Amino acid sequence: VETVFGSPNVTVGYHVIGADIVYPPSVVVEALHSYGWDRLMGDVRQFVPMVTALPNTAAPWRSSPAIGLQLKTVLRFVGPGDDPRSCRFSQMMEQRLENVFSEAQAKVLDVHTRLSVQMLSVSQSVGSPAVSLVYIVRNGTAPLNGTAASNLLGQLTAEMVGYFLFYPPLVIAEPLEYHNLNTSIATRDFWVITAYHDWTMTPHSVTSASERLVYHDLDTYEPPIRH
Repeated sequence: VETVFGSPNVTVGYHVIGADIVYPPSVVVEALHSYGWDRLMGDVRQFVPMVTALPNTAAPWRSSPAIGLQLKTVLRFVGPGDDPRSCRFSQMMEQRLENVFSEAQAKVLDVHTRLSVQMLSVSQSVGSPAVSLVYIVRNGTAPLNGTAASNLLGQLTAEMVGYFLFYPPLVIAEPLEYHNLNTSIATRDFWVITAYHDWTMTPHSVTSASERLVYHDLDTYEPPIRH
């Protein structure tokens, strides 16, 4: 525990260490949310019986940047000795992403300023070797738009990105929010509905996966020849 303050609502700031691993906030928050409010409340009351409620089960100490600034890279797999849940892995991937962004700037823009990367979360679905990295990119103190940052990295080949990251990418980079899409009600006549059955994914994951699937289908579609 790092700090405790407030009354009657008490805020506790802390970090979590297991064996020789320091866990990043995103991993701790996800674990506590998966554990469930009822179970967590029961555990807390065993040690602090006077606690009557948990208004906020868990949240990162620092709030996440706006979603429009965030982007995601997905690795096909990581090494057997790497633990995606650890701070060490996050820091390692921040450095490697900074290297690949420097390469992209030099090749695409002929610019040699150093961009910095801040990892927001690292996740891996059960039974899948793929690891998702969500992060933001800064030029000095100014964060880059997620679309701009992903477009820059997208100018490199998957082989080049994999060379700098040490792992092959499943998704080189995609923004978590697309600014250039017109989703206003005026475009409703052009909307298409697709229904998925028994797909256990988060809403954002479904959105991202759907965009990739539809893009692939449209990109490979060949209209029938009419005689």
